[in-house]
Amino acid sequence: NDFDVLTWLDAQGEVVSQSQKAILNALACQADTPCLPPLNGHHELVAQAVERISQESDKGIGGVLGNRFSTRTRVAQLLDAYLERQENLFFTAEKKALLKLAIDDIYNNPLLDSAKVTLGRLLRSVSHDELVECVLEMRANGNLCRISDDDLRHKEPSIICSMGLRTRS
Repeated sequence: NDFDVLTWLDAQGEVVSQSQKAILNALACQADTPCLPPLNGHHELVAQAVERISQESDKGIGGVLGNRFSTRTRVAQLLDAYLERQENLFFTAEKKALLKLAIDDIYNNPLLDSAKVTLGRLLRSVSHDELVECVLEMRANGNLCRISDDDLRHKEPSIICSMGLRTRS
């Protein structure tokens, strides 16, 4: 679904971490650090990682929105809570239906970079009502999420890179 995922498995196939920061910190090395041969079963571990990621994405869990502090997650949570409000003069059934569509877009598609910046700034500076109005306007103008025809069909995961970590003997 156009999201990059990192997973770190130990030699027994158990998840060590799915934190991008922790994994990238563990992989950090100098440019002249020599490569070591891969572990026996490296490709089997990669296959296990891909299978776990695929299962989690099929269930709709496992970091679909990103970490809890990400703009996308915070906006989705705010909109979900806002949706529970009673309809009134300013929050009509029509606006509620449009908000459901915007929430669906946010859950299923990455935010545009410009939307991420704008919404991150608005989360700190405006009321929830104003943020909801902004999200609805951004969606109406096509400025909220990156949605293309390719994104509308299920994509199989693809491996961009696999690396092994090992200690020197």
